Amino acid sequence: MFRGSFEHTVDSKGRVSVPSKFRESIAERFDGKLLLTLDYDKCVLAFPLEEWERVEEKIKTAPQSQKEVRDYMRYVFSNAAECELDRQGRVLIPPA
Repeated sequence: MFRGSFEHTVDSKGRVSVPSKFRESIAERFDGKLLLTLDYDKCVLAFPLEEWERVEEKIKTAPQSQKEVRDYMRYVFSNAAECELDRQGRVLIPPA
């Protein structure tokens, strides 16, 4: 689990640096791949792919008869994008 809150700027090419304490783990354990999405506050959330799949399953089991659940699912899933770390430990934030 990645813990903590980090503020980074997005460079002119749309990349953000992943905190150094997570880079090695992401590269070794998860082939450098992350799933990025947004929360309602428009903060970027990053998940290793296999962890994202567990989160996704949990979200899908929520009661979809509730409008709030459907809205949340649509927001989180529509903003989700698979990304890969570059050699400098940065990830490209999708333009959308």
